[in-house]
Amino acid sequence: MGIIKNRNTGEEIILKSIHQFGRAKHNQTQLTCNCISRFHAVIRWEESEWQIIDNSKNGTILDNKYFHHSCKTLSIGNIIRFANDKSIIWEIIDDKPPSSYLLSTKIPNCIFELNSLNMLPNNKTPLVSFFKTNTYKWNADTGHETIELKNGNKYIFGNNEWLFIENEIIEYTIDFCNIIDQSYFLFTISDDEEDVDVKIIINDLHLELGVKVYNHLLLELVRQKLIDRNSGLDQRNQGWISVSKMENFLSKELLIDIDDYYLNIQVHRLRKKIMEIKPYGYLFSNIIERKKGKLRFTHPHFKIIRSNSLNIAKQKQPVLEIY
Repeated sequence: MGIIKNRNTGEEIILKSIHQFGRAKHNQTQLTCNCISRFHAVIRWEESEWQIIDNSKNGTILDNKYFHHSCKTLSIGNIIRFANDKSIIWEIIDDKPPSSYLLSTKIPNCIFELNSLNMLPNNKTPLVSFFKTNTYKWNADTGHETIELKNGNKYIFGNNEWLFIENEIIEYTIDFCNIIDQSYFLFTISDDEEDVDVKIIINDLHLELGVKVYNHLLLELVRQKLIDRNSGLDQRNQGWISVSKMENFLSKELLIDIDDYYLNIQVHRLRKKIMEIKPYGYLFSNIIERKKGKLRFTHPHFKIIRSNSLNIAKQKQPVLEIY
């Protein structure tokens, strides 16, 4: 995240993707010196760098060099002064791209940055995972429900209260909806169903999820969706399985005792894996939906292939295919 520091007071400010400085109260950072214009300057993220644009009457000083009604590139260590105001000197201390974050309301200066995927309290023992959907909205999976985060709202996660700050640039250079519509999940299962391989197929691009424990969970959700679809159930109600039923299924399938904690760990790990797959994995981060003790597989397109071994899945003609 872009961060500037007030060298006089030590205050640090996280830069918005478009961050306005000036005397007017509507600026992200309001300044009081009379020599500063109402809307004096803007620091913004443009493509791959931070820039500062002066819009003022008295100009801006960057590293002791005056500029006026023009744009300059910023990097770590740059020193900024607005007009002739010598009472406040700003330093660029972080020039990474802008990102959304959670700000603790209880612990001073406690910030939880949201990147591709984050987990609280940590990745080893996650209780809550955060992921961005194909609509650029951040969601929180609490293990009981999925919550779409709203800018400026407060949420209780663990023993802490967090304020969500949305701070990203949305780029519409690619038709992501078209990518999702053209994709499907390919499940390849061995005859004994001990091994389940999962791929996301997007035309000629294959995104590999590999052979993992959570694939059994996905497969069961897909089968439930197929049953409901074939029975004529309304699409909005297709595929829901209770958490207790899923735990019983996985206990029998994996020959181990499955509880809520283990199930949640598998869902969090699945999301993490999907988010890490380049280039489009994050578009499928909401593949599992939760509500009131239930969960389901959300993607509309899938195929299931049964083969004598997973190597057979590489052949052009599958032994069995179900849509």
